[in-house]
Amino acid sequence: MPDPPAALRDVRVVGDPATADAVVRALRALGAGARTAGPADPAADRPSAVVLCAVPSVPIGGAGEAGGAETTEAVPDIDHELADRLFELGIPRQYCHREGAIVWMEPPALAPGDVTAAHVRARRLATTPAHRELAAHWSGAAVEEPAP
Repeated sequence: MPDPPAALRDVRVVGDPATADAVVRALRALGAGARTAGPADPAADRPSAVVLCAVPSVPIGGAGEAGGAETTEAVPDIDHELADRLFELGIPRQYCHREGAIVWMEPPALAPGDVTAAHVRARRLATTPAHRELAAHWSGAAVEEPAP
């Protein structure tokens, strides 16, 4: 497979560090100049695309993963409003999230009218049996009852 054009190689990956690192490795293997380093505003240095990695609801190495220790590292929040405004700046974006050892890549948003942050969240809520817990996780609230 040929390398992507130089103008399309600078991909900024932000969000959950473990997921972002996995995405960076995969993109670099495909010829992209993917990176996690950069200004707090992922659009500030005008990358050719931004990948936003959601924080897993169960920390990597936490409950449900054998032998792992739960992480206490602070994880940057994804600014979903900025993500949807990237189009105005001419910067495509893509969401990803981790479920256990699998990293899921959402469809890329390349132009106005493509998938938005609200679409991604609605689709994830509709497909999970733990929709209350996921909604609480996104809002930062604790769920009062145990999951079924």
